[in-house]
Amino acid sequence: MIIDALGGMIISLALLKYYGLDVIPHVIIYGIIFALLPDIDMIIWLKKDDWRINKWAHEHREHFLHYPLFYLPTVTLILWSCQNYFYIILFIYCSLWHFLHDSFGLGWGLKWLFPISDKWYKFFAAKHDKKNIRFLTTWTSEELIMEVEKRGDDNWHKKKKSYIT
Repeated sequence: MIIDALGGMIISLALLKYYGLDVIPHVIIYGIIFALLPDIDMIIWLKKDDWRINKWAHEHREHFLHYPLFYLPTVTLILWSCQNYFYIILFIYCSLWHFLHDSFGLGWGLKWLFPISDKWYKFFAAKHDKKNIRFLTTWTSEELIMEVEKRGDDNWHKKKKSYIT
């Protein structure tokens, strides 16, 4: 989440500079909010799971807030009513940053093409072991359950490492 917030801040500052605007604190706050917004469902997931973070934490990404093909157009249309295109651009970039961050490093990726495809997509990952890292790895939901059972780590957050052992 810190990486997402930092990304939102950097994107905000970059867009302000690109458009030749002074640093505006509320724009930076919006950038941070936009970058963190997809993870609001993590609160719901944690409450449902007795506030435990474990190898199943990726399940919070099984909602529309983490389906880029659905989330981006929907929220963009809502923001369109504000008729301030700067905030639409800020939202899109900050959200894309969040989704890209969730698609490499920690976790099992995202359902980038939902509702067209139900597959999970992750960059620079190995499908069944740590040796054969690919540019893009995909899992069906069934495959992902087996992977989490086999390779998931319930204490990943304490070790500050990946979900994967």
